[in-house]
Amino acid sequence: MDAVRSSDHVGSARLRQKACSADLVVIATRCEKHAATGFITLHAHTQHIFNADGRGLGIHASGSC
Repeated sequence: MDAVRSSDHVGSARLRQKACSADLVVIATRCEKHAATGFITLHAHTQHIFNADGRGLGIHASGSC
């Protein structure tokens, strides 16, 4: 398993690639006030998106876009 962490606050090509290739996305709900949350949800190709009551962002990526 490869885990990727991102602290991007807005959408970017790098964040899009991470979201697109993720098998599982965990978004820390205490930090979801930034624009990246909606961007990740829009570009993720997985139905496995979870909110965790914490800080930070984790994207598990093992596939490719």
